[in-house]
Amino acid sequence: MFWTSSAFALMSIGILLRMPETLATPQPFRFSLLRLKKDEIFDKSAIPPFLVLLLQSFSSGVILTVISTFSASLGVSNKGLFFTVYTVASLVVRLVFSKASDRYGRIPVLFISTAVLAFSMMLLILTESTLLYWTAAIFYGMSWG
Repeated sequence: MFWTSSAFALMSIGILLRMPETLATPQPFRFSLLRLKKDEIFDKSAIPPFLVLLLQSFSSGVILTVISTFSASLGVSNKGLFFTVYTVASLVVRLVFSKASDRYGRIPVLFISTAVLAFSMMLLILTESTLLYWTAAIFYGMSWG
């Protein structure tokens, strides 16, 4: 794996070296170019994508950390089945709704996806049976798809 990743890194350097400069007026490097201004540090338009990614990464961390213990408490012996179910649900959603973000826009699709993600997490909180457990896995996969 190390040799393969090294080969890809070398290929990317080769591609980068052959790329033409796209700036209209290229400037030589100066350390003053690295200085950031106040308006370059924080962009208010990044708040909605930040919130979506925060919810997704938080829920993903919770699932990866807690689901194996949670599965055992429900009597599900194969802890990997949750991941299988949500992966299959994600693939099905991608196959069926793959053009939705092109047709309706990224923001509405992300809004719906985040709402389904929150719903799946609420289902997991309320789960006391394997039926709700599998339903939560399906909705969790749908949100990622």
